[in-house]
Amino acid sequence: MRSLLTTTSTLPPSFFSRTAYCVRARHFRRSSSSKRFVGPPYSPSACEATRLKGSTSDSSKRRCEIRVKTYPSTTMSSSVFESPSRPSGNIVVRRSVETGTVSAIPSAILPNAVAIGGKWRALSQFLVVGREDRLERCGSSALFSRPFATSTKQHMGGEKYQAAELVDVSEPRPMYINLSKRERKICGLLEGVARNYEAKEGRKVRVRIAGGWVRDKLLRLPCTDIDIGVDTMIGYDFANLVSAYMEARGQGKKTIFRITANHERSKHLETSTMNVMGMSIDFANLRSEVFDASNRVLNESIFGSPYEDAYHRDFTINALFYNIHTDSVEDYTGKGLDDLRDGWIRTPLAAYDTFWQDPLRILRCIRFATRFNFQIAADAKQAMLDPKIKEKLQTKISVERIGREFMMLVDNAAGRSVAMRLLQENMLYDVVFPVPVKSVLVKGVSAVNGERHDTEDAFKLAWIVEWLLQINSITERSSKDDADVAVFLREKDPARELLLEQTHGVPMTSHLYPLIRSAPPSSVPFNVPCKEDANPKEVAARNLIYAAMLHPYRDMTATINGDVIPAATCIYKYSLKGRKSDVDAVKRLLENIEGANGAVNSISLEVPMDDELRKKEMVEIGMFIRNIAAVDAVNKKWPCSLLLALGVELLPKFEQLNQGVLDEEAKAMITKYNLFLSRARYYEIDHCFSWNYIVDSADLSCRLNIPPGPQLSRLLKQVIMMWQVQHPTSSKEDCLEWIAANPDKFE
Repeated sequence: MRSLLTTTSTLPPSFFSRTAYCVRARHFRRSSSSKRFVGPPYSPSACEATRLKGSTSDSSKRRCEIRVKTYPSTTMSSSVFESPSRPSGNIVVRRSVETGTVSAIPSAILPNAVAIGGKWRALSQFLVVGREDRLERCGSSALFSRPFATSTKQHMGGEKYQAAELVDVSEPRPMYINLSKRERKICGLLEGVARNYEAKEGRKVRVRIAGGWVRDKLLRLPCTDIDIGVDTMIGYDFANLVSAYMEARGQGKKTIFRITANHERSKHLETSTMNVMGMSIDFANLRSEVFDASNRVLNESIFGSPYEDAYHRDFTINALFYNIHTDSVEDYTGKGLDDLRDGWIRTPLAAYDTFWQDPLRILRCIRFATRFNFQIAADAKQAMLDPKIKEKLQTKISVERIGREFMMLVDNAAGRSVAMRLLQENMLYDVVFPVPVKSVLVKGVSAVNGERHDTEDAFKLAWIVEWLLQINSITERSSKDDADVAVFLREKDPARELLLEQTHGVPMTSHLYPLIRSAPPSSVPFNVPCKEDANPKEVAARNLIYAAMLHPYRDMTATINGDVIPAATCIYKYSLKGRKSDVDAVKRLLENIEGANGAVNSISLEVPMDDELRKKEMVEIGMFIRNIAAVDAVNKKWPCSLLLALGVELLPKFEQLNQGVLDEEAKAMITKYNLFLSRARYYEIDHCFSWNYIVDSADLSCRLNIPPGPQLSRLLKQVIMMWQVQHPTSSKEDCLEWIAANPDKFE
């Protein structure tokens, strides 16, 4: 290692004691005896490293600057340097386009690289932190809170340099567990329970936090629940010990929810859940499942060791343990920490065996890969395509569990488009959205009629809708919208990026957004407050994606309990167990595709000069809005109907859109939908869905001498509301005068 570097200031011994290695192994080989890479000799002038002191006396904040000069005469293609410092700042890596020389890396910010294995890699074009194949990926997955961006910069001397710059790195993410105050109290409580049990019973119980909590803490992500694994008793018994321990100390008795195992549905482990200090905690024993010759799980799960339990988990990054007794992370597969750093979704056992144990892990694999932007290992990709595993996924896993996994995929806005692509590549449409089947049960599906269209159109439509939603996210971006837990910079769809360049910030999309209508103008009276969703943008996007995926069922119906309902509603409501509001919204969106298209096509290119034509257009727009938003689940989100209809109209042009081509005909389609929304706002009727009748039924009944009933309701809807749409800023007195002057309108 010393032969590779000449130091111009004193570096600690740990800088050289760590093993260095190269990206391209053809130039180096590892010596089995010395555990160092050996290869052709290098002159001291080939590379140089400099450690610089920072402006502060705090050693944890010292800057480290490494300057590497790679000359064309050397045979070294790449190397790795490690820094023990934990400085702050920006990384700028430059390589001369003319000379091919990597010239400088100022303000290096490797946080505590010796402890976490952070690595500098000098590639043939860039000197970056990370993997050979992608500039954007960092070798220690949890190092940085911001991605790399690339650009070409002009050097002061006139030479052009290719630059890779890591900007705004304010919170580096080294891989260690940092407990919050509440988590520390919980760990102290659990350790106290274990000590108390040992003192009373003379037997030890070791408590570990398992799975997703450990993974997310290492990645510096928020954690909302904790999974506890115990080694010598079932989780329910330990949960009772915790409850009794807390009650004895005046913290109240806790309610414990026990969820039994169901091997037929691939739920192999009993768990118990209780709330401790405001956090949901699941308790289970460490498992050592026994399989028969057919690789089926037997109906018993015996107590296992942490090693055995880790190998029965879904992925190596979820097989890490935090031992509360030793305050340490345990990686029994030997791959979990490396896969977390390098960004891989890998199974502890052979992928086929892991997926066979629980086929739902196929969808979990896609979810974690898209959530963190990790890559899926080759054997896992192959196993996901195995027809036997997919058949078991359809027959042994409840559609409700599948529906929950799919919803989590859809709600991850940042990784949703990749998730849809992986679902398509793995031919999982029928797994998630199965065709309704006639049932022998009295209250089941008694008939299925109609034809399902090509399911590939569902993925195409979802792709188009995602593009339209991304225009929206650019237009009305907020800090909450930007939240993304991906460790590595996400790959962008080149075609979608080309379309976004052509549609963002241009007149033809100026009124397509926002999708969620804000408060109505104060000039319009009689607005009724609408029910608010907790996350309206997330809900709107979810409804659009579900509507797109269920679009192939638009001409199919199912008869349930004598009622004929759309097959899409049947699937979403009874199979996927969707929320009622989401089911109602998706049903409304699918039903109004043709209506939205007709309403959009009825609008003139210019605002009509004739008063009667203008009022007619106002009624067309206003009554469509009130019709689509009549369902509470839609209301403020009524523009989603137009976005879905636009996506359906653009569907025949998918192939050219997928190449980033937006022709004049497609632009005309977008423009007319934009015009509809523009005209609704111009007329001040884009909030008419929330209007109450300006004249109540009692007043109208008195003035027209009509008793309350269907006729009065029809007049309110078809006459009074139409007048309100034509006169959005008028008062109740204006309406009463009009009623008195136009009795013929109510005959």
